[in-house]
This record gives sequence, C-alpha cells and structure tokens, in this order.
Amino acid sequence: MEKQITNESQRFWDGVTRAIKNRQYSLATNIKQELEEKQRVKAKEREQKNEEWRPRFFAGITTPPGRPELTEEGRQVLTMLDQGQYDIPESKVAG
Repeated sequence: MEKQITNESQRFWDGVTRAIKNRQYSLATNIKQELEEKQRVKAKEREQKNEEWRPRFFAGITTPPGRPELTEEGRQVLTMLDQGQYDIPESKVAG
C-alpha cells in the first residue's frame, strides 16, 4: 500500500475500510462523509475557476466491446505496470 498514489482506491478508502472491519460504523460513515465533502469542495473550486476536470488515465469513452479508452498517460502507466514498475508519479491535479 505504501507504493500506491494518494488517490488509489485502497489507500484513499483505507480509513473507511479499517473502521468497517473494526465494526466502528459511525466512524466509517464520518470518514466517508469527510472524503466526499472534500471532493465536493474541490469540484466547486474547479467550477468557480472554470476548470474542467478530466480523468487522468481514462478518456471517458468506452469502446463497443466495453473496454475503456485510455489517455496517453494511462497507456504509459499500463506499460510501466506490465514491466513491473509500480512507482506511479502523483498527479499534478487532485480530484
């Protein structure tokens, strides 16, 4: 997990997952709400600056067979992962 980038799902939701595993459901709910509120705040800030958020690795288009279309950076990272290189650089923009 220490090699995952900040917004990798397992790392991003770790606090919620640990709270659920420990049966601390109120804590899990609070952590989840905090994460979601931070995302809403960032989205509002982007909206006020007229900045369009784009996914880092996916173009948002799905091919007819149901495969997502990768961005150039997505293709580069996939190649890195195929070669056993797991140190993905952090994004310059946080979602």
